[in-house]
Amino acid sequence: MIGIIALAHNAKNPPKAIDHKMISAAAVHVLEQAFARFPILHERRAQLAGTLSGGQQRQLEIARALLTDPTVMLIDERTISQAEHTGLLLQAANKTKFVGSPTAGANGDVTNFVVPGGISIGFSGHDVRMASGGQLQRNGLQPDVLVVPTLNGIRHGRDEVLEKAVEYLTQ
Repeated sequence: MIGIIALAHNAKNPPKAIDHKMISAAAVHVLEQAFARFPILHERRAQLAGTLSGGQQRQLEIARALLTDPTVMLIDERTISQAEHTGLLLQAANKTKFVGSPTAGANGDVTNFVVPGGISIGFSGHDVRMASGGQLQRNGLQPDVLVVPTLNGIRHGRDEVLEKAVEYLTQ
């Protein structure tokens, strides 16, 4: 039941599978919009998410995020390339807020070649822009809520970025 699970998730209720009959008319409408956007998910709605192709799993991730309001995306310097692109899409589609620290700012196809002396050079061939028109390369996604893990938090087994995201969602 790939498209329905996200409807039962919000900051106050943990994710759980629910029966289609229990979904409100508004939620059914949102689900229909997600299936219209990603028809392959409708075709495979009875298939387990883990058995979908990589591209279909990415569509499912996006559809789940679009069905949840409000949404946040946890980011840090490890958020790079496709993850940054997905963040841009979610931000434009449903105003996803970013929680954490700035991302790597490295998005786009990479072209590599070797010059004399065996030196390898690589560069991005895309000019990826944010909805505001700003450049993503070298700048990265900037968090709406800036928070970085502390040594004290790590020592005590806390995920301070996740905690701040949950706090933001439950305000």
